[in-house]
Order: sequence, then structure tokens, then C-alpha cells
Amino acid sequence: MRKLLLLAAALGLTLFWACRLSPTDSQDYFDIIGDSTWTSCDSVLVVLVGKDGTTFDTLFNDVLVDVSQLKNLSAAKYDGTKAALVITGKKGGGLCFEEKRSFQGDGQSVVIDTIKSTTAPVQGVAVDPDTLSIPLGGSAVAVKASIKPTYADQSVFWSLAGDGVVSLGIPSDGDGTQVKVNPEKIGETILTVRSRKDSSKSAELHIKVTAPSGIEVGLDRDSVVVYVGGGMDSVKATVLPASANQKVEWKSLNPGVATIDSLGRIKPVAVGETYVQAKSVANGVYASAHVAVLRDVPKLTVASKTGAPVNTDITFSPKAVQAYGSIVMYKWDLDGNGDWDDSLANPGAGLVLDLPPQTT
Repeated sequence: MRKLLLLAAALGLTLFWACRLSPTDSQDYFDIIGDSTWTSCDSVLVVLVGKDGTTFDTLFNDVLVDVSQLKNLSAAKYDGTKAALVITGKKGGGLCFEEKRSFQGDGQSVVIDTIKSTTAPVQGVAVDPDTLSIPLGGSAVAVKASIKPTYADQSVFWSLAGDGVVSLGIPSDGDGTQVKVNPEKIGETILTVRSRKDSSKSAELHIKVTAPSGIEVGLDRDSVVVYVGGGMDSVKATVLPASANQKVEWKSLNPGVATIDSLGRIKPVAVGETYVQAKSVANGVYASAHVAVLRDVPKLTVASKTGAPVNTDITFSPKAVQAYGSIVMYKWDLDGNGDWDDSLANPGAGLVLDLPPQTT
């Protein structure tokens, strides 16, 4: 009694054959014919092979006008438990369809396995691995794509987000379903693979390039103070170990407060606070230093006087202290009427200035 089992593919979009035929009916392979795809091929080859792949007989090698032509073929003279039937379709010099029919080991049924069909709808795309983490400087990692079902056209094309985190290498001797992912810089990106037959079917691979271990960045200073209108200051970076690439990239987290150049020189811009960073080009590890930008306001003190006789002179000795620069003028008002009593221009230079005694 013939048994026919028609299974729905995983997405319910395509039906494929998984047919079994009891050899007690006719000991033949051709009683179950169910795929008109073969007639779309330029030519069809039907070969009977042994378990070891040895060809026993070529039963058909011509244009297949109608699948009923195969029903006129017979392999009854061969022991079905020792032979298998391979049906191959060619189109445009390439493979159009391929199917294998063989008896199970117990000799009780024929199993039909579809190997290839270019007309089969694509149900989905898978990528292996489905996530990837690579250290910067590490070896390239192979990534492979596959089309579901496996007998559908396996042609794919790859695309990368244009962020330069990784680059792709496609082996010249492959079928395009496998690529090599090369880490280029620290970051995250997406690799997309699509079916060429149906570009709406795709899969994405999330890739993360991490910093390699063992490399550290250090700064000679944890904090820097500079002044608006004042000169530049600098920070020095060291990459350890000494054998590592010593090149670093400098960055100010707030250039509106202070900027830093490629030599680590900090230039004040406006009053405020920020951080500067030195990042290793070898692995992206960085170190930071705090930067405070202050306005240079001098502090002025005078000798303390508790009193003086009437109609006597008062003598005082001003002192000016500031963090940067020099005092260009100072004025004084002793009677508190809001008018300056006198002034002195260009009294001297220095961060601490002892002015000459003044008498009024």
C-alpha cells in the first residue's frame, strides 16, 4: 500500500515532498511524481547510483517536457536497498533542481529528499553566529549565512553600516554565503545579510568590537587650573606597557570651556570646568584629567588700623595677591564718600605684590 505524506514547511509558505513508497508494490522509484519544477529546467538527468556513489545506470538525460515521462522509466531490476536515484535539472549551465530518492534501510519505503530547487520560495535567512564580540587587534571571525529551506536558492548579499567598526572579507573560492569579519575600531555595528532571490528576507548580526586587555593609559596630572586670558598648560599621557603603541588622541569634553590640541596643550576659553581625555589608538582605553578655568581676580589687603589722632597722617601698606598676571592699577578711597582719593598705575609685577606705603 503506498503511503504519501505531504508536509508543510516551517512558515507554511512552501510544500515539499517527503514521500514513501513500499517496495512490495513495484520495487520502483517513479510511482511518486509530484514536482513540475523539473520541466522548467533546460535538461534533466536521471541516474541510478549505488550506496558508494557508483553509477549503475543513466535512465534519462534529455529535455523533460512533462513529468509523466518519468513514469515510463523503471528501475525495478535493481535492488532498491542497495541503490538510489538522483534526478538533476540543469538550467543556463547551472543547477536548476536536484532530488534524491532511496529506500530506507529496512527496504519498506522510498524517501524523497529535495536537495536543490531554484524556484522554491525563500522562507527565511539565518546567520551564524547570531551575535559577535571581537577584541580590537584580534583575528578575523568567519560568519556564515543560510537560506531556509535548504533546497532554495542560497545566494545572498551582505551589507555593513558605514561606521568603519569592522570590514568584510569575502573568500574568492566560496559561494558568497561566508564572510570574514575584521575588527577595525572599538564600537558596535550591524551586519545584514539578504536573500538575492527575495531581498525582503534578511537577518542581522550585532557586532561589538571591544578593547583588548593589557593596555592602560596614564596621565602625569589628575587636575589642571588655567585662567581666562592666561597662557596654556599641558598634560602628558603614557601608554603601558611601553611596547604598546604610544599614540593617543586628545579630546575636551567641553571645548566651550577649554580646548586641547594633539600635543596635550590646554587652552582656556571661558570660566567653568571640564575634562580632557587621552585615548589610546591601540585599544580605545582612555584616561581623564579635570580642568578648571578661573577668572584672575586679585585679592587686596591693607595694614589694619584701629584709629589715629586728629589732624595726623594715616599710612597704609597695600598687598595684592593673585594667581596669574599682574596688577596694572590700584585706587583707594579713605573717607568712604565713593570717590577715589588717589591711584597708582603700573605698581609692579608679580603674583604677590607688596606696594610701597601710602600716606594720606
